[in-house]
Amino acid sequence: MPPDPKADLLRQMRDLRRRIDPAVLERAAGAARVLEAARPASGPSADEPYDKQAARQAVMLFLQGRADNGQFARRLMDALQKPEEAAKAYRKPETAAPKPTVIRRTRG
Repeated sequence: MPPDPKADLLRQMRDLRRRIDPAVLERAAGAARVLEAARPASGPSADEPYDKQAARQAVMLFLQGRADNGQFARRLMDALQKPEEAAKAYRKPETAAPKPTVIRRTRG
């Protein structure tokens, strides 16, 4: 009889929780509480599809958690200053690649 997938997933979750450093877990819970408290009660407006302040706070917490002395943050800010580079990812190619020629054998 195959093992119960639900029981197996629960066991895996327990194993993962045991390996997480309690200090990191508490820091993540604290960050979640800060983000929840910073969220306005009414939520984002119709013109703004997300809460900018909460998003800014989440990014700041992420960047502060990195141990690269701000190198990633500098690269990110440099990339944000080049919107034309990001726009290239959404453009359709000017010329489409030619379709491959299909050679079919004739019976005879």
